[in-house]
Amino acid sequence: MRFLILVFLLFTAIQQQSSPVARKLDSYNEIQHSEGEMWHIEDFLMPALSGDPESRVYIIAYGGRATEPGKARRYAVRAKNWLVNYRGIDPRRIVALDGGRREDFVVELWLVPKDAKPPEPSPTITVPDNLSGNILFDTFDFGYDNFALRAEDGPARLDGFAAALKKEPNSWGCIVAYASAGVAGFERDPPGTALKVAREQRDFLITNHQLPVSRLLVIDGGFGGHTVNLWLMRPNTSFDNNPMVSRTRLKACKSVASRQLVFR
Repeated sequence: MRFLILVFLLFTAIQQQSSPVARKLDSYNEIQHSEGEMWHIEDFLMPALSGDPESRVYIIAYGGRATEPGKARRYAVRAKNWLVNYRGIDPRRIVALDGGRREDFVVELWLVPKDAKPPEPSPTITVPDNLSGNILFDTFDFGYDNFALRAEDGPARLDGFAAALKKEPNSWGCIVAYASAGVAGFERDPPGTALKVAREQRDFLITNHQLPVSRLLVIDGGFGGHTVNLWLMRPNTSFDNNPMVSRTRLKACKSVASRQLVFR
């Protein structure tokens, strides 16, 4: 009897050793230049995927304690986009996930061999949502030629925002775009650039997510450096003096929305 138990335990140990397992290839956090993010993907994921054609990759991004809610998903999806659109990897081999939150922002790259159990997100903290306040959902750039903007598309930037708006039917989105003031070697944008960019984001949300125009307000933020802010606005909320957008502009967004929402 003891002999049979020993044989069973030995067989189980050998089977476990031979079973394929997922392994974390790399992780990265805030990178000053997005090309650094590209090299993490190129140096670790591409050789692994090429060497194991039946494997899959899991890209799990975790927002930090103070990270905007939409950032983790955007980073995960844009990494997947790079592999699919620029390296020709079958999208069915790539899973991009928002893993929740940890103390600091981080993106993990996992290789999952055939028949291996995929990794599960492992958030370490919970940040409660203050439903009495407006939320800066995400911030992204436009108009540059770099890895981030080549890899980001409408779904990466806006699908999460659309889901958040649908989750709160009484809220509305305020899209604030800022044009380039012509500093740090960049040309000054012509008048109307910021408003045009803000409207492009709104039109994507209307066309691809069937959100009514009454729930999507666009604001020309003036000059601030080729950025777009996505605000999730709640009724009956106060306005903090957030440095990313003036209180006056947010009040204008709320005022216009209040008038439109009456008729939707």
